[in-house]
Amino acid sequence: MAKYVLMGKYSNEFSSAMVHTPQDRMDVVEPMLINFGVKLIEFLYIPNNPNDDFIAIVDASEEKSLLGAVQMVFASGTFTRVNAFRAFSSGEMKEIFQKGHDGMSSFISAKKAAGFE
Repeated sequence: MAKYVLMGKYSNEFSSAMVHTPQDRMDVVEPMLINFGVKLIEFLYIPNNPNDDFIAIVDASEEKSLLGAVQMVFASGTFTRVNAFRAFSSGEMKEIFQKGHDGMSSFISAKKAAGFE
């Protein structure tokens, strides 16, 4: 399973419905995510943030399923914007940087090829 960070901005319609009938949306969201093979790790509202209203950390077994869930919820009109970003642990980033390091011997910069280095 891979970790993802979800961030988004709720629509005015969502806020209106929540003010009219306050509810814990996790009662609906968690089972929906499970149906997409996604496990919710943490969900936090960030109401004073000018760009996003929430941040969620999830584990997903397949990126396409996660993005399908995101598109389905976005199509509902709940959000004006929602983004999903792959997140990496420190160990995973070390592996990524190691791959970059290992590939350096085969790379020739444009400056070097032009004789500027």
